Amino acid sequence: MLIPCSKHGLTLVSYIDADAMFQTWSYSSSHIEADTMSQTWSYTSSHINFNAMFQAWSYTSSHINADALSQTWSYTSSHINTDAMFQK
Repeated sequence: MLIPCSKHGLTLVSYIDADAMFQTWSYSSSHIEADTMSQTWSYTSSHINFNAMFQAWSYTSSHINADALSQTWSYTSSHINTDAMFQK
């Protein structure tokens, strides 16, 4: 689903997928924010997967910030993966 923002343009994309036969679902989302006055922008993305059959899930996230005035940028990322079937 695309959700436009009148102040910043295109800002949010969300997607949900489910499969009843394999008992899985996933969710993806991204967000873009821009401010022309301060010349900054940021991008955030996240993705979640879940598999009920194998009792496993994973989460991935990324975030980027940029500032044209100070000529700096930063990047943060994380990933979590679990599988209950293989835990000791």
